[in-house]
Amino acid sequence: MHAKGGVFLKNQLENEKVLDALKVINSYFEDKYKLSAAQVLEIVKEEKKFIPVSAFENSGLSSLEIIVRYMKNFLKLSYHEIAEALNRDDRTIWCTYSNSLRKRKNPLSIKPSEINIPVATVAERKYSVLESIVIFLRNKKNLSFNEISLKLKKNYQTVWTTYRKALKKYEN
Repeated sequence: MHAKGGVFLKNQLENEKVLDALKVINSYFEDKYKLSAAQVLEIVKEEKKFIPVSAFENSGLSSLEIIVRYMKNFLKLSYHEIAEALNRDDRTIWCTYSNSLRKRKNPLSIKPSEINIPVATVAERKYSVLESIVIFLRNKKNLSFNEISLKLKKNYQTVWTTYRKALKKYEN
């Protein structure tokens, strides 16, 4: 946005009650958590980075392919932004996206979901992408292995084995 438009928008916002509300919220976070407005904004931006569990109902793709494709097509992030969020190399993200297009030409089908998986969950490289997702759903959302297998469209035994393998990594 250029300077002239920014000044106009600022003047317009100053006349809004919403701006007063934002000032109160900002003051609250500064006083209670010692966070600057920029830090609060960064937290809000991060909150928008999640994957609805319904995305994993798309068959024929790996978990990482689904996540990358969702972030590229629905969140409209660049390869670099996706790579940073997932703690991976830009080239890996580009290759993963390209492979997903070869495997599945039609767009992902995404339904509203009651459970959303934070992107930061799969950025931890100690675990595989699927391990991270299963751990999140089991430990944070308290889902049974059967519920997880239904939500991820994975075999029950695959989910159970994935969780046990992740637990062994945690113990080491």
